[in-house]
Amino acid sequence: MFPKIEEGALFVADAHLNENRDDFYRFLLFLEKGALAPSQLFLLGDIFDLLSFKIDYTKKLFLREIMLLRKLSKRFDIFYFEGNHDFLLKPLFKRMRVYSIKEQPVFFEYRDKLVAISHGDVFEGRSYMLYSKIIRNPYLLDFLNFIDKIGGYFLSKRILKNQALKNPCRKIENFEEFIAKRVHRYKKADLVVEGHHHQNKSFKIGDMEYVNLSSFACDRRVFELRKGKIKEFYYDKDAVFGS
Repeated sequence: MFPKIEEGALFVADAHLNENRDDFYRFLLFLEKGALAPSQLFLLGDIFDLLSFKIDYTKKLFLREIMLLRKLSKRFDIFYFEGNHDFLLKPLFKRMRVYSIKEQPVFFEYRDKLVAISHGDVFEGRSYMLYSKIIRNPYLLDFLNFIDKIGGYFLSKRILKNQALKNPCRKIENFEEFIAKRVHRYKKADLVVEGHHHQNKSFKIGDMEYVNLSSFACDRRVFELRKGKIKEFYYDKDAVFGS
């Protein structure tokens, strides 16, 4: 038996929270006020530009977002798929269902479909997977966190500064061909939902439907699964407008 996706579930990917980007925090406030009442919330990773239980500076910097997510997780189920910028999160979000890269993709049932969900970087090449393993090494992170603290958090600040300069709206040429070479590894899935690539595209490959969510940092898009379709919403300050 797989866990079920409920009607009205919301999906958000790649918000890339940073000091210069707080739209996702305001969206969480919107949820707290009850302006939207999702049955579930799926966070597809890279919600923060940098966050880990092992990195003290990030826990301080994003304390308000962490506390608000914890509060919302008491109201409805939140599923957090760790990305390449936010990892080792289970101690921070004990009420959530947090999935490490090793646990992805995760399979869910929706109506009569089998849905595979991941951040989107689980089937990258060997060099990337080695990099992913290294940056998640708890002993290495403990050492780097110590150096970071005695140096006035210079490492964390530098990483966050560099991340803030990146363009979250970059388009990937020949994206469908790129996905077609790897999507077969989602065995038996009827629907695949990923973040990571920031493309906001959906298409069919054989009998499989593929959806790549856009980056919330780029266009503040939120996605809702209802009546068998993923519908876009645009979050803007105090309102959500249908696409």
